[in-house]
Amino acid sequence: MDKIPPQAIDIEKALLGALLLEGDKIEDVKGLIPVEAFYNTNHQVVYKTMLSIDKIDILTVTENCNLLPSEVANLTANIGSASHIKYHATIVYEKWVARELIKIGSELVNQCYDADDILDTLQNVRNAMDKRILHFLGINSTGISIIEAANKSLDDYYIREKNREEGIVMGVPSTFIELNRKTGGFQREQLIVMAARPGMGKTSLAVSFMITAATFKKKCAFFSLEMTSERLMDKVICSLANVDHSYYKAGKLSTDDRFKAEECLSIINHWNVTFNDEMMVDIEQIHASCKMIKERRGLDIIFIDYLQLMRTREQTGNREQEISTMSRKAKMMAVDLGVPVVLLSQLNRSLEQRSDKRPMLSDLRESGAIEQDADIVLFIYRDSEYNETDATLGELIVAKHREGERGKCEFKYNNSMTRFADYYVETNKTESIIPDIDMFSKEGRPF
Repeated sequence: MDKIPPQAIDIEKALLGALLLEGDKIEDVKGLIPVEAFYNTNHQVVYKTMLSIDKIDILTVTENCNLLPSEVANLTANIGSASHIKYHATIVYEKWVARELIKIGSELVNQCYDADDILDTLQNVRNAMDKRILHFLGINSTGISIIEAANKSLDDYYIREKNREEGIVMGVPSTFIELNRKTGGFQREQLIVMAARPGMGKTSLAVSFMITAATFKKKCAFFSLEMTSERLMDKVICSLANVDHSYYKAGKLSTDDRFKAEECLSIINHWNVTFNDEMMVDIEQIHASCKMIKERRGLDIIFIDYLQLMRTREQTGNREQEISTMSRKAKMMAVDLGVPVVLLSQLNRSLEQRSDKRPMLSDLRESGAIEQDADIVLFIYRDSEYNETDATLGELIVAKHREGERGKCEFKYNNSMTRFADYYVETNKTESIIPDIDMFSKEGRPF
């Protein structure tokens, strides 16, 4: 008796029903699954129709396909929302890949029966299988020749030279002049790990970097696995308006500060920033989401807060191995999307036992792979957490820089840890790239 091919008809129905209810969610799945991934032919017709029209709902899909209205409407039975759409899409995709692998195996069996030259057949089958399997994994490149790589290297140099002459930062600028001098800005394909002990201000500094990038018209994606988008915006608004975070949270702003906070919207409205605060997201989902963001709105830099809260589909039961896998996949994501990825990370407690609490690479939690995969490792250190020193001073330590200078960059921050400033700028009163409050006036806005 023949086995039934792998399939998930009910999941296919649930996926299509959710898309009929929330048509804009098509962007979340169209880059993942092709039409043929659906086992049911009517489901293929419905999905193909969805991909071909601008507005998705029961009426427009029915009008544009050859199915009865009742057949389309039945797809929404018992569907309340599209909250599980990515999970269902993954199942549909995996069932399709399983069917395709079965086909590959069947083709191999048939060719072995009919082969005149079995070694030649083996080579042909291997080449075909490699190509199809790599396609399923999303790996389409076969590499480039050394002269192509050399030409690309020189092309990149000439772009950097031209940008330097025109005063343009090649990478994505950070908030600090000294860090930009050391790095030239965060560069394409780089994995930047920014780590600290709890309470040092990892999220706040990442938000500050995001604000600077957005001010320079860079397209950003910020994934928070710890805070909601509303709470992140608390930090953004308090930083931009330079108002006390505790007063903002308590609803005790002065009239002037409230006006500044409200005026932030006129600046934020011009930014291209996507927030994602799904707490249970995995690294593979972040990668897929960023691919869609890049296709739809463009993307220059990704922030992820933070590594130890992420998951991976490759569950091993060994947390260190899982952290290593996620670190490696974060680097692969940076390369695949051609953008820098700023990945926040915790430090282990071992540094608390030393007299000098400044972090070292060995302090990275589950450290081996993180240190290896990162192009840049940044440590946040505030001495006032351990000693009676100036509570507005901190250090950003460049502990690793694969292509450049290491060292430290001193910074200043306000009491609520929402606004950061370059120490050199603050002490020498020179021009900062950090958006200042005079941007709220029409004359001072950079747009």
